[in-house]
Amino acid sequence: MTKSSTTRSPHTSTSKPNRPTTSKSPVPSPSKILQLQKTLGNQAVMQMMRGKANKPHHAKTNISSQTKPIQRDLENETYNSMDGDLIKQAKQFFASYNKAVKAAYDFVVSVPSLGAYKALDGHTKKWAEDWQKVLDGEPASLLSASFGYVIESLVSHGSSDFRPSDPSGCTVLTQVVHGGTRPDLVLWNDDLEDEIAWLDVTASNSADHILKKDNWEERIAIFAEVTYDSLTEGTLGVMKSNKNNTSVLSEKDLKERIKQEQEIYDHKKHIWTLIGKEFTVKSLSKEIGRSKDEQNLDPSIRQDFIHSELESFFGTTINMKLVPSILVAMGVNATSWFFYSGFSVNERTGDTWLNKHVPSFYYD
Repeated sequence: MTKSSTTRSPHTSTSKPNRPTTSKSPVPSPSKILQLQKTLGNQAVMQMMRGKANKPHHAKTNISSQTKPIQRDLENETYNSMDGDLIKQAKQFFASYNKAVKAAYDFVVSVPSLGAYKALDGHTKKWAEDWQKVLDGEPASLLSASFGYVIESLVSHGSSDFRPSDPSGCTVLTQVVHGGTRPDLVLWNDDLEDEIAWLDVTASNSADHILKKDNWEERIAIFAEVTYDSLTEGTLGVMKSNKNNTSVLSEKDLKERIKQEQEIYDHKKHIWTLIGKEFTVKSLSKEIGRSKDEQNLDPSIRQDFIHSELESFFGTTINMKLVPSILVAMGVNATSWFFYSGFSVNERTGDTWLNKHVPSFYYD
């Protein structure tokens, strides 16, 4: 591989992803990258308990077969009971929170600043801080979890308009601990003075954990999961474009915009991966200039080398702490460059950095 005095030659593969409306160009030279860069601008759980205190859950009797989900967003609906009245109350409970979760999700994606709900509770305040970090291009750890907690708060907090009314004769409790599990929402029957159904609010990519991890089948007769779409780069792209928005977009609009943003991200990710092929240990091993024994004894040899290579290629200074995240975002194994203890790795942080520093013409 030929190396110039200041930069590494970019990957020249033409195997870019297919995009029907855009023609492909060869990857530009390092000098063009640097020239363009000079002209580019850079840019838990708060509880809300209502109703009765915690009581032992309803004993399971008259076991019947499990029913299939009745709505797309409800998972693992289970009615191990022959009591029609309890099943009716539970179905009303599940349906109302399924609708509420969807409305809360649409709101957060449409109005990521949360408007008046910004100070609702600790979770919404934490999201506001994390969201500002996203806008500032700073790392926001556990962003997906923060996103999920906001949705849970919106549908469960007593001061939120997203929280549904309790079913007749029942009270909805939140975050009731049962040994090693804690249902997000518990339906309490006021007459029986007992819990009759549990509901978990979770991201779509985490569905089924109540069966695999928490074994709800052995704890409660009636239960379900209500899911919302997991936070993706496509979703984040839409949210960034909505940063000043104050009204909820239509479901059709949101889905289409998320799809478009995800396609843009996937295309960029492919380009970053192509660039990353230039920064593998295999590609650069002969240029490190030190023996493997020396490198094994002193991890900083590899770390400093790849740090220098990245700074040379991108034509800018890079905080050493960001290097492993940038590598991972380009599909490079950071541990192969001896980034072990003392370095945190966050692919989304690397994505954010690359989105700022890879010139736009790379994606044409």
